[in-house]
Amino acid sequence: MQTKISSIIIFVIILFNGVQAQSEIYIRVNQIGYKKNERKVAIAFSNSPAKGHTYEIIDTQNEKAVWGPGKIEKNIGGWGNFDYHYKLDFSDFEKNGLFRIKISGTDWRSQPFRIGENAYDGYTQDVIGYLQQQRCGYNPFFDEVCHPRDGRTVYGPMPDSTFIDVTGGWHDAGDHLQYLLTSGNSVCRMLFTYRENKGKFKDEVDRLGHKVKNGIPDILDEAKWGLDWMLKMHPKPDQLFHQIADDRDHIGFKVPFLDSADYGWGKGSYRVVYFANGKPQGLKQYQNTSDGLANLAGRYAAAMAMAYDIWKNDLDNELFAERCLQAGKEVYEMGLDKPGCQEGTPCRAPYRYYESSWADDMEWGAAELFKVTEDEKYLKQSKKFARLINTTSWMGQDTARHYEYYPFTNIGHYALWQVADEEFQDTLANYYRVNIQGV
Repeated sequence: MQTKISSIIIFVIILFNGVQAQSEIYIRVNQIGYKKNERKVAIAFSNSPAKGHTYEIIDTQNEKAVWGPGKIEKNIGGWGNFDYHYKLDFSDFEKNGLFRIKISGTDWRSQPFRIGENAYDGYTQDVIGYLQQQRCGYNPFFDEVCHPRDGRTVYGPMPDSTFIDVTGGWHDAGDHLQYLLTSGNSVCRMLFTYRENKGKFKDEVDRLGHKVKNGIPDILDEAKWGLDWMLKMHPKPDQLFHQIADDRDHIGFKVPFLDSADYGWGKGSYRVVYFANGKPQGLKQYQNTSDGLANLAGRYAAAMAMAYDIWKNDLDNELFAERCLQAGKEVYEMGLDKPGCQEGTPCRAPYRYYESSWADDMEWGAAELFKVTEDEKYLKQSKKFARLINTTSWMGQDTARHYEYYPFTNIGHYALWQVADEEFQDTLANYYRVNIQGV
């Protein structure tokens, strides 16, 4: 009897190990979709070898195979929680429709995905809609007003708790903090994207996000929501604020117009606004290691210079354009005066944004200022900052702190490339080449 039981146990162990050896294959596709005539690749993950399996394309309308079988072949290596991953290339399948990938002879399949020339249609509006949902002040998603008492100052040249009006902008991610560090970059990316792709953006809402056309592409309405807030964060030529609220916000999920966080003036009342002094900050146990503010200043200048170009030449609003350009010049000078990075400011926890690179931002700001002013000093300074940042990047690194190399792609090299001489263009292109090869 003992021998029989032992044999059963051994058999069960072998069977269990056999099941493990054939562990499920997980398929990841581009859930936005694939264009009909472009490359189409999915990724298969597993914790045991999947080589030898085949896969096919299934039409979701009738669950019939319409392509395949393709072979799972070369293991690329471990990824995340998985020991194996493989590329599934089905680029030669060019039928329009809604499909899944299925591992042949199993029930393992992907999420549905679309193939067609219109696969990406509407996604720019989705991104803009997400930003509208994040709006602080008047929010069209809720049709409510939040945080009308922003904010009371700290670290500034004025007495602490002085009120200044910094309402507006966007909440950051899933909480209600607001950062010039991230929002300034968001404005830059929208303005950059608009200039590179004019004519591709819809007009479906007005400046407040209401479903009323106003003759202005929605991407510029959203960018201006950020620009107006950035101008408030720079109330005087030598002043710049960089953050509203801190981790005292983190008291659970809450809708913004019912925010009950307390910054010392009562629940749901005034919030703190941090002055960018280029020095370590933190009101309680934890402090950051800020050593300047050029990271903020460079992006600020780039945003305002691009805004000047667009509002003057495309929207015929010279008054707003001139206001932006003046602010951009002023804050850029602050960056020259205080090279280094203004990090996110913590309070009750050590968590923060650790941005450590700033020359890339100053390069971008100087390049954009040169484009609109034709002042040679900006071109000379942009080249200096380009050489300084060189190939510094997250690319090729295996470790980085939270947001250390933000904003992750140096558009400054590209902005300068547009106005540089041919020899320096080659230098800038090589910086990108080294980064890509590093990956």
